[in-house]
Amino acid sequence: MLTIEQIMRYHSKIDVPISPKKVGIELELFCINGQNNTIVPYQVIEDGISVQNLIGYLMAYKGFSISDFTKTFELKKGQTKITLEPGAQFEFCSAPHEYLTDLLRDLHIYNLTLQELADEFKVYWLDVSYFPVGKPSDVSLIPNPRYETMHNYFQRTGKLGRDIMCYTGSLQITFDYDSLQDLEEKVNRALLLKPIFLFLTANSRLREGKDTGLRSFRTITYRNTDSSRMGTPGSEEIWNSGRWTLLSYIQKVLKAPVMFSLREKYTYQETDNKAFDSFMEDSSLSDYLFHNSTIWTDIRVRQYFEIRYLDNPGIKLIPGIIILLYTLIYNPTLWSSFLKEIPYSFNEVPQVVDLLNTASEVSDDYWKNKLMEPFMTLTEHIQRNIEPSLSLSLDPIKDKIVNYKSSDDLLNLGNDKDILYYFKRNHYSIKI
Repeated sequence: MLTIEQIMRYHSKIDVPISPKKVGIELELFCINGQNNTIVPYQVIEDGISVQNLIGYLMAYKGFSISDFTKTFELKKGQTKITLEPGAQFEFCSAPHEYLTDLLRDLHIYNLTLQELADEFKVYWLDVSYFPVGKPSDVSLIPNPRYETMHNYFQRTGKLGRDIMCYTGSLQITFDYDSLQDLEEKVNRALLLKPIFLFLTANSRLREGKDTGLRSFRTITYRNTDSSRMGTPGSEEIWNSGRWTLLSYIQKVLKAPVMFSLREKYTYQETDNKAFDSFMEDSSLSDYLFHNSTIWTDIRVRQYFEIRYLDNPGIKLIPGIIILLYTLIYNPTLWSSFLKEIPYSFNEVPQVVDLLNTASEVSDDYWKNKLMEPFMTLTEHIQRNIEPSLSLSLDPIKDKIVNYKSSDDLLNLGNDKDILYYFKRNHYSIKI
């Protein structure tokens, strides 16, 4: 029998020795056929480019080997992994690193590998968080029982599950903690920062070639698909209480429907979608951890925690975003100083997120008059005090803080070809 106390003990890391604090990332990108500007499919029947071709190249020439193709189509090289999302988006999974310089070096090596694939197969990479043209139904799901079951489940819970699976990408950053108190302090910190960092990373304004009026349409796909396992990492009451707690998170996880059979692990059978807490009598901690892997809230807790609310801001901004969050999460003195400058309270976070996510004069004024100056001051302070090899990574952030409206140029792009050319020219496909 599994109890909440056992789950609390696991997440609280009571039996885990304190170790150096590490940081890791997961980064999702779209692979695009340079000949016809379509998403490269996992497999093709006739001659053509496929993700399978790229995988074969990575295995033959870059030292990757198959680690797991039953769950997420995983390739591994050392501690670095490449997995595939349901629509064949490439996901880079870094090793956890103690030092930012090591993490960013691994990211740079991965970028060079992707550039080599681009040159070899005449593809390019889009670092956006919602594919801006076409429809998710245009993309075939990877033939895999896990993804097929997910797709069937999402058909019952909302209208945008296919969008999440095939048309979205993100940047996720993972951090360590030492204890229950440390976890709750850091997660509350990360949630309070959501309006600022979603604003800075927002990179999914277009849908089907049209302006959604939102800086991050990706956030809407999650909000309108399955609230039981997405969105707030706990009860919505945390915003009224003014604080996130681990117990609130666990209670949400336990109330979420079981997506895959717990009795036949990794066969990904469909279930009748009863809440996990109805299985507690016959479940183990490993059953809970398996179920927890199907929870996609803004923050997900394991024996580390993942910030999952970020858009993929574009490759030029990613190093700076990592540096800023790393510093704010791990430096309590700097955090205490910046906290005094945040103009909204914890219980106002959802409203400020919505305000800043709407492309409007009201949103612009709020950023310009309340957040721009204190966040620029923070960024400049961090830039002056980090090692020189990292400082230049914050220049694109400073530019975004001031020129936050530059993405409005998308409104004048015209047809689908022009839109993709814009992203190809201004985003990832620039030579590294």
